[in-house]
Formats: sequence, C-alpha cells, structure tokens
Amino acid sequence: MVDPECQREGIGLSLVESVLDYVESLGIQCLHVTFQDHLEEF
Repeated sequence: MVDPECQREGIGLSLVESVLDYVESLGIQCLHVTFQDHLEEF
C-alpha cells in the first residue's frame, strides 16, 4: 500500500515489479493475486 500523498508516482508499480522479479528468481512461474471488487481501481 502506498501513502495516498505519494500515489501516482510509480511506487506501487515498482513494488509489484520487484515482487515479480523475486518470485521469478525463485523459479515460480505462476502468481495468483486475489482482491476485493471494491478495490479494483486501487
């Protein structure tokens, strides 16, 4: 979660990319993400 004052600066994207790079380095080929519908725009 990114502080609302810092959103829209690419921080969340960078966090997600870091996670994807990490799981890929572990040899994981599939990552399942779940969320609540009301958070889709988040």
